[in-house]
Amino acid sequence: MDDKVVNRNTIRKRKSRKVETSEQRKTRLGKQREKYHQRKAMETIDQKDARRANDRKRKRLKLGTEMDGDNATELNKLEETLI
Repeated sequence: MDDKVVNRNTIRKRKSRKVETSEQRKTRLGKQREKYHQRKAMETIDQKDARRANDRKRKRLKLGTEMDGDNATELNKLEETLI
């Protein structure tokens, strides 16, 4: 994996997602949606504008005609800053 260090919690969560039942999946996705909507509702206007700008930029990069090395690198950098 390109010599990247993976956090233990990340591995634990991936493993638990692999073995979850359909009911557990529905519950998890419901909680994720609710958390996302709450976070969006608490945003200020400046934060909302920044999020929308990043979303547009990410979409533009993904929908580019070709995902050459420069676009893929820029997309990865953008995603790292959003985390």
